[in-house]
Amino acid sequence: MTPEQFCYWLQGFFEVAGSDDKLILSEQRVQVIRDHLTLVLDKRTPERQALSDFVRSLPSDPKRIC
Repeated sequence: MTPEQFCYWLQGFFEVAGSDDKLILSEQRVQVIRDHLTLVLDKRTPERQALSDFVRSLPSDPKRIC
C-alpha cells in the first residue's frame, strides 16, 4: 500500500464510520494511527555526498576509472 493509498483508506474508514458510537478509539489506537501517518508522510531527502567530495575521490588517472 502506498502512502497515498493509506491516507485514502484512512479517510474512507472514518467517512464510513461517520458518527457511529461504536467507533471509539483508545489513546493507543490513536497513537498507532498517528505513528503510521508520520511514517508515510515524513518525506526526507537522503544525505548525499557533496559533488566536490565525489570528484576528489575519483582516481587522478582517467584510465584507472574502469
